[in-house]
Amino acid sequence: ATGAIGYLNGPVGAVFSAIIALAFVLLLVRGLFSFKPPTEQAAREALDRTDPDRPLSGLSDFPAQSQTRTAVFWKQHKASLQRKALALSPPKFVADWRQRDLLYLRYLLPVLALAFVYLNASTFLNRMSHAFNPDFGSLFGAERLEISGWITPPDYTGQAPVFLKINDPMVSVPVGSQLTLRALGPEGVELKRRALNKDDSFIGERDLAFLVKEDGAQELEVSLDVSQNVQVNYWGERAKWSIQAEQDKPPEVAFVSAPEADEREGFRFTWSASDDYGVVNARLVLTTPDDGPLASGNSDRIIIDLPSEALRSLEETTKLNLERHKWVGETLDLQIEVEDAIGQTTLSEPVSYVLPGKLFLEPMAKVNQEIRLELLREEGEYDPLASNDQTDVETIFSGLGDRLARAPPRVQRAAFMLEGATYRPDVFARDQAIYLSMRRAYETVRVATGMSDLVQLDQLLWLTALRSEFGTLADAARRLEVARRALERALREGASEDEVRRLMQAFRDAAEDYIAARMAEALMNPNGAPPPEGEGGGMVGGQDLEDMLSALEDLTETGASDAARQLLDDVANLLNNLDFQAGGGGEGGTPFGENGSGEPDTETSEEEQALERALETLSDLMEEQRRLNDDTFQERQGNGDPQGGTGQGEQQSDQFGETGEDEGSLADRQRTIIDELQAFSEQLGEDDTGNGTSLTADEFEEALQSLGRAERALEGDDLDRARWNQDRAIQALRDAAGDLAEQLDAETAARRGEVGENDLADEDPLGRPAGGMQMNTESGVELPDEIERQRAKDILDELRERLDQAQDDEERDYLNRLLDRFSQ
Repeated sequence: ATGAIGYLNGPVGAVFSAIIALAFVLLLVRGLFSFKPPTEQAAREALDRTDPDRPLSGLSDFPAQSQTRTAVFWKQHKASLQRKALALSPPKFVADWRQRDLLYLRYLLPVLALAFVYLNASTFLNRMSHAFNPDFGSLFGAERLEISGWITPPDYTGQAPVFLKINDPMVSVPVGSQLTLRALGPEGVELKRRALNKDDSFIGERDLAFLVKEDGAQELEVSLDVSQNVQVNYWGERAKWSIQAEQDKPPEVAFVSAPEADEREGFRFTWSASDDYGVVNARLVLTTPDDGPLASGNSDRIIIDLPSEALRSLEETTKLNLERHKWVGETLDLQIEVEDAIGQTTLSEPVSYVLPGKLFLEPMAKVNQEIRLELLREEGEYDPLASNDQTDVETIFSGLGDRLARAPPRVQRAAFMLEGATYRPDVFARDQAIYLSMRRAYETVRVATGMSDLVQLDQLLWLTALRSEFGTLADAARRLEVARRALERALREGASEDEVRRLMQAFRDAAEDYIAARMAEALMNPNGAPPPEGEGGGMVGGQDLEDMLSALEDLTETGASDAARQLLDDVANLLNNLDFQAGGGGEGGTPFGENGSGEPDTETSEEEQALERALETLSDLMEEQRRLNDDTFQERQGNGDPQGGTGQGEQQSDQFGETGEDEGSLADRQRTIIDELQAFSEQLGEDDTGNGTSLTADEFEEALQSLGRAERALEGDDLDRARWNQDRAIQALRDAAGDLAEQLDAETAARRGEVGENDLADEDPLGRPAGGMQMNTESGVELPDEIERQRAKDILDELRERLDQAQDDEERDYLNRLLDRFSQ
């Protein structure tokens, strides 16, 4: 109870406990052997001595002489003794105790024991357990035993290993994690496992012995398939943990907005998904309904590209162009199917939607598309040849027979349509290439021996339909789309710099070919309307398109994949919306000609200047907050000083000139940013900047609230919560900057007179307001400033150079994070 044994080291304490236990046993044996229970006669005498008349002894007496006259008195005497004997009380041994216990230890020891129990109530049980259960393993080297353990989650979770601590016995990990235990010291260490839930069953043995490795250490690996208690034993328990194996939940997915057609003959929809450890695959499931003209229950899956791998939650707007799908024009049930890393899939609720297809206006193009769909939608197969049918391939090609009689119904209908469309080529076939293609398709259908022979007709009929609708321009448009998709895929998948550079050049070449084809088509079109009078053909200049392509090239080189993909999509939209006109105000018209005088407009209004200053100040605040985010992350990783802002992360940041001296604690720095943002928002509210202030008020308020929560979290050392709120604040500031930028663009456009009520209908080939002396205002397309692009390239080059020269692992990790941030 005193805990004195706890102050002894392991071996000494074990020996001392053994001595006490042995002494206790010896004294107990000695006491047992020396103990003599009282006899009945001794008990009678002790009880008899409690009364002076000694009634028990008197009852055994008898009269010396028996006389009749004294018998009455003897009988009364015996009755009196019997009454006294019945009234006897047990003897008291107080006097004996006093003689034997002169120090009153019989009272003192219990009082002391109770006092020790009372004063050490919280540790009493542990002390008693330690005293009565000594570590005898210390006599066999247990003091030298070092146990370490860690749990490695499955690779798909993306989680770091969990290192086990002796004082933290409860651990939660995903199912399928790998437990690794390692022991240094004497051999003979064992592992005992018990399921937390009695209904669970283990994979493998419950009790396992550690294996001795080549380096002399003992190691053991087990798979955590169920929740369990694991205990490491060596002459008793040395470590114990309760491990909760959590099952991976299926992903969740839902439509945020219903599908709707876009401007490029495709459709778009917004959807959201989430999963414990990330969604790895997504597909759009097309299913034919029960009440439609197509056979019900058929489905097709279209892969949806994810912005990145293993996102735990996302909300994406997906654009798809399924103009070549076999079910275009039909009402289908659309569902989104998502899959996590272990193959669990979830389907969203179905949405009914008419799948949009390419709009064909030319009759011959419509015919080719209808024939193509008939063949694609056929699900049957050719009837087999009869055993007595001697038709062979030679007979078929000689025209003496064919397989149409055994073809499925849709194939026969397609053959009749092809035959009818090619009946009078001199009347209906204006393009000999279209006629020959359709005739080739007819002959292929006529002599086919199975549906596999008709697969090639999908591409043939589609190209024929495009030729019928667009003529030679279709080839240029198809090449441009192929180049765009290849470049977008490379940016999304993080292809090498050489590959992105090669695809960028291919897209540039395809764009030039497409523009040339559109111009040629416009020149050959005798019905082209001249440009509006007085405009002088003030369309977008060739330099404008070159600026856009140069900006796109810069973004691809700097690794800003998201911005590059957005700009690529905008450029493709603009190219598809080109509206060339023959003639024009001047000789030959001015498609992609010079932009008036070409002189830049350098005059700016006070409102524009105020907005530019506000954007610059806000950019500085965001950069300062980003540095604080990085330092908070470093502190969370254990590389910083919790009381100051000059930890490892900041020291590395200082190498790039971002910090130069001690800036105070993280919470103090957060407070400084809050004060600066508060002053900036109040100043912006006082300036006369039009609607910009009202647009950004909500974002500033949200940012200030998030930063306030981040400051309180930093003061309480809750770094995870601080980083989460810091990220939310950065996003709010980005939204505010976007609002200010839009207001600045509107002010600039209004000053230049580029957008007016009477000008909305007059647009150049890129969809921007035409006329006047406008420069490249980038209306509808946000191009990064050339200085910003060059600065981003310089930063990336510097970071890559320092990464190559870095020797320290922590510095390389920090530089990699910076590269990831600047590459977004």
